[in-house]
Amino acid sequence: MKPGAYSLVFLRVALGVSFLLSPATSRAEEDEPKEEEDLTHCSPDKKFCMRTVLGEGEQDIREISLVEASSGKAVAPLLPGDDAGTTINDIRLIWPADSQWCAFYYAHPRVGYSSVLRLVDGAFRRVDGVEELRTTAADNIPDASVRNEYVRPVRWLKPGTLLLEQISAYRSKSGTAPAGRWALTARYDAKADRFKIVGTRKSKLNEFPDRKDEKTETE
Repeated sequence: MKPGAYSLVFLRVALGVSFLLSPATSRAEEDEPKEEEDLTHCSPDKKFCMRTVLGEGEQDIREISLVEASSGKAVAPLLPGDDAGTTINDIRLIWPADSQWCAFYYAHPRVGYSSVLRLVDGAFRRVDGVEELRTTAADNIPDASVRNEYVRPVRWLKPGTLLLEQISAYRSKSGTAPAGRWALTARYDAKADRFKIVGTRKSKLNEFPDRKDEKTETE
């Protein structure tokens, strides 16, 4: 083989390998799931935000978590893993002035409940249970059962004390029954280390403005 022939053969082989690999590599990159991150609902002290990870479209929510605003480090999950990728809406996160608590809410088509987290030693942890952040008065309607139910956080009355609204729609033997509405006051019980309902009253239609479109709530 003449001098320089080895180089020519190597060049041809390299070009052939490049030609064969490039389309496959491009297709692999196209097949990789695309994700977008969105930071909203930051705390009043600007240290923490809610991170939403989206897949293909706004309805493909793969993760919602609390993160440090400066580093992006996750400090607490908000959306349970079982609900990732399901149909959810009306996502809310509200803070009191001291940024030591937050109330998170999201709804499925028929139900939606709130959770409360408290900042302890640099991390947020839940201090509630679903049964503790609703009124059982909704279960005492004669000849009717709950069909749809939503317990939304409205605002923090002060750090450690939260105002919520519960709306329960019913199905009765005769068809649908009027929806029940309650204003709930929940307070942190330090001894039990839990949030509990300490006050319940009937609420009026449209008593609490719908605030689901607000990006940041710092009351």
